Amino acid sequence: MFEKNRKYTAFLNNKDVTLTSEELKKFSDFYLEDCSLKNRISELFWLDLYIYENEFGIFPKEIIDELISLENGDERSFTKPPSMFNREPLKGLWHKHYFSAHFTPQNIMNELRGSRLSGIVDEALSPEKSDHITKDMINDLLYNALEKPLEERSERKKITGEWIIYAIHNDENYYLCLCTHNAGDQSIFERIFDCGLKDFEFLKNQEPFSSRA
Repeated sequence: MFEKNRKYTAFLNNKDVTLTSEELKKFSDFYLEDCSLKNRISELFWLDLYIYENEFGIFPKEIIDELISLENGDERSFTKPPSMFNREPLKGLWHKHYFSAHFTPQNIMNELRGSRLSGIVDEALSPEKSDHITKDMINDLLYNALEKPLEERSERKKITGEWIIYAIHNDENYYLCLCTHNAGDQSIFERIFDCGLKDFEFLKNQEPFSSRA
């Protein structure tokens, strides 16, 4: 796993930052003690986790908790269930959503598509309830427009965020990287093939990498 001779350069907070494998190992030790699991997490994954924390303010534990939940088959997770990519070049890999508070606005917007929001506003502020806007009307509006949409998506396990990308080999998950929805499938593939597989060379013998090995 953490090779001493690897170095990475990331553009963080408007400047280039160089990270070594040793520094990433210390970072991983701080957030995860389970060595058996850590041995199935690529160095690239930890690099991404470091970048997400320092560039976007996403707390690593939010992602690690989702990963552990996935490992344990924990049905209490309120994000979308894991699924396999069904189109090349990622066909054969799996992804799982993780949630961060950063994604709250998008989840609310997804739930309130169409005319639902205008309906909520009309109902909450209906003149039939009062000839002036009351505190209770405002509270109803805030609940139905902000809290309730998240509750409903959570109950349906439809909470969305960004992706944990992993491969399954001998019934075990090997975590390769993090990525965003708009990263582009080919870009994700190339990044994993060039960097994410350095710790798991045996994955090159299975989809989607076997054609390139």
